[in-house]
Amino acid sequence: PATANGAFSAPSSCNSTNYFADVVGTHVVNFTVSDGIGGTSTCSTPITVTPNGDLWIELTWSRNYDTDLHLIHPMAGSWSAAASWSRSPWDCYYANRTPTWGAAPQSPNLDRDDTSGRGPENTRINSPQPGLAYTIGVHMFGSANSPVVSTVKIYCGGQLVTTQTRSMATSKDMWVVGSVEFGTVSPCQLTLINGQLNVP
Repeated sequence: PATANGAFSAPSSCNSTNYFADVVGTHVVNFTVSDGIGGTSTCSTPITVTPNGDLWIELTWSRNYDTDLHLIHPMAGSWSAAASWSRSPWDCYYANRTPTWGAAPQSPNLDRDDTSGRGPENTRINSPQPGLAYTIGVHMFGSANSPVVSTVKIYCGGQLVTTQTRSMATSKDMWVVGSVEFGTVSPCQLTLINGQLNVP
């Protein structure tokens, strides 16, 4: 996939290594061997990564940096108020990775927090509560010498419903991507916001 940063581990032997398939999509791993006298042979193996849960949000960014994925519950307040973000327990983010928003299947999980690479970070809710609009944000944790381009992919019921990108360069800026609601439209009702505010 275009946003993949998958990598191989250091081989433990001449015939064994591990590959980290980091984002949703089909990764193709090529393996080439040489016989030492000029002969080679190559095989390809596809690895397909699928999103878990009815809501899956995936964030990647363009260069090594610390960008944070946020998902807020309606009880957090208006997305346009800085105080709504990082508000426990209604914001799922790096400092509150598994908040309780009801029964376990209705509560979000930030499965991965990346503080120095290019992602991904992903948040999922296995069974979102119908009628609630969950709002997605991307936060610039620190300062940046040049813009960082963030890409957010939103999956509902295993289907990719949107891919959004934004260039950001100001410390503590929050890109408010949009909101997702379940129970009215299949697989979900997506409302793009594309707002921005500073969240210290």
